[in-house]
Amino acid sequence: RAERKEAELRRLEDISFSAKIIKLCDRLDNVREPLVETEADFKKLYAEETRALVKAIGDADPEIASEILETLDTAGL
Repeated sequence: RAERKEAELRRLEDISFSAKIIKLCDRLDNVREPLVETEADFKKLYAEETRALVKAIGDADPEIASEILETLDTAGL
């Protein structure tokens, strides 16, 4: 999984500005949904992957990137 996600991050760095915005919005929507029935280990992994995503493409929209990180922080992830 880690290798696949790393390759995905490299690919995302080269996508269009609009596609980056869509990806950030999608991830924001995903982290806003409570992961109630999700195992703690997966929650932690998903949060780490989300932070890596924000680092890779968050400059496309710093406001959305900040909101994603704040949502993770609020959830204790």
